[in-house]
Amino acid sequence: MLKNLLFLILSFLICLTNINAQIINVSGITTTGRLNTCSPGLGQPVITVTYISGPGSTVVNGNLVCTNPCDSTVIQISVSNVRWNQVPGANWIHGFFFPPGGATGFTFISSTLAPTNWIPIATGGCTGTCPAGGNFVGGPGYYFKNSVQNAPCCPGGVTTPDPCDNWGDGTITCGVDFAVTFTMRLCNSIINGSPKILRLVATADGNTGCWSIPDATFNSLLFQFNTVACPAPVFTPNPVAAAPVQSCNPAPNFVGTYTVVVVTVILLLGGLPLQVVFRLVRVRRSFTILQGLLVLVHYMLNAAHLVQVHVLAEERFPAVPAQHL
Repeated sequence: MLKNLLFLILSFLICLTNINAQIINVSGITTTGRLNTCSPGLGQPVITVTYISGPGSTVVNGNLVCTNPCDSTVIQISVSNVRWNQVPGANWIHGFFFPPGGATGFTFISSTLAPTNWIPIATGGCTGTCPAGGNFVGGPGYYFKNSVQNAPCCPGGVTTPDPCDNWGDGTITCGVDFAVTFTMRLCNSIINGSPKILRLVATADGNTGCWSIPDATFNSLLFQFNTVACPAPVFTPNPVAAAPVQSCNPAPNFVGTYTVVVVTVILLLGGLPLQVVFRLVRVRRSFTILQGLLVLVHYMLNAAHLVQVHVLAEERFPAVPAQHL
């Protein structure tokens, strides 16, 4: 009974793990150099990309999908069945890393699996110290710390903890499955709908370590996975604001009032008697400022006409009782 119960609990945990583990589909696996010259029957490297966490992303149909470009995502890249050919030059594998530009937007944050004496370096990497190596520049990844041999061009390679000043791993050959795991963080802003192409490079100790014979081949492992960009933010282009209220109801006739005042002043300055001016503006409320100005100019240029206008105004606008003014 107890064995059956333990079996059920173990089965449940395994199922739960499989449900939570979201796998991102990988394609385009390609190898070059010493990673590609072992027997074809050994097969290609196996790469698994597992979604670990990300509040602004998820996995749908094997694609990494962005839901918030301001967050970040953590994935785990497991690489296995990597085969290294030591021939020619007796170059032993020494580094396995992402070169500059090999994983743009990604950060190597931790390691969970590597062969014995392979040291993770999260930033930078080893630079070849032997003159023959041409100062090859590495990148974030794994480097072998050899504690047995001492390199002729790097005295002290046995005693220092630095993996960059010694020989490579002589136990890794075509017949040995080399496997490592990278835990990587990426900004969701690079999840833009285009495939994420990553490149790993394997170097010999003649390039990033201390061996007198440099490796002239470029040994790389290329792969990619698909992404889906974040949805575009919803907004209304060229919003139109409502027209502001510019008048009262009913609207006061400020223009008419100002016109009467201005015309009155103009006519008085033009020489008309006060009584005639009052009659004019009382009857002709449609006077405009322009009309008033024309009257003033006319009176100033022809003073004799002023008397005639005065008489005509008296005839056309008879006097009214004082109480109507």
